[in-house]
Amino acid sequence: WPAPLSPPETDLPAGFLLAVIRQESGFDPAIVSPAGAYGLMQLLPAAARYVSRQARLATGPLTGASLTDPDLNMKIGSAYLARLMQKFGGSVPYVLAAYNAGPHRTDQWLDMLGDPARARPTADAMLATDAMLDWIESIPYAETRGYIQRVEENMAIYQAFAAARSGGGDSGGADSGGDDSVAAASADAGIGAGGGR
Repeated sequence: WPAPLSPPETDLPAGFLLAVIRQESGFDPAIVSPAGAYGLMQLLPAAARYVSRQARLATGPLTGASLTDPDLNMKIGSAYLARLMQKFGGSVPYVLAAYNAGPHRTDQWLDMLGDPARARPTADAMLATDAMLDWIESIPYAETRGYIQRVEENMAIYQAFAAARSGGGDSGGADSGGDDSVAAASADAGIGAGGGR
């Protein structure tokens, strides 16, 4: 599995960023989606400007052309993923749903389908996993269901490679508190509007 770039320093595991980038762009920094999303992490210019302001990133003017710069694209995309991690309490499936379809839609799905990550604590990890898989399979958008599955598969492979390189161990998960300011980032369209490959 390719890892042709070094993601920026963040609290997110590198395998997570690589998994998203692989799905969004196949590591092609110049790719532009039909929806007008640019670069490695398929950023929409308006949403990228919003995230850049919210995260107080020094980026200069943001245009479609500037978003094809790999370092800038990863800087903004990883800041957005970090904000989504905060908003959705570190739940990777929720973060991926929000990145693909938008945080507003993900909030709607959580209201409509329930929140298996918070429903009821259980000592049975298999029951918790089944509940999350049921939630993913109940998402009304086939594209988003597939996106979550493909990125999770990519992430598992990158984490296995990282563990093998380090002689075992875990390349890390993501866990944070809540922040509702992300919902405005792109009301109905995910910043990762390229939809993946």
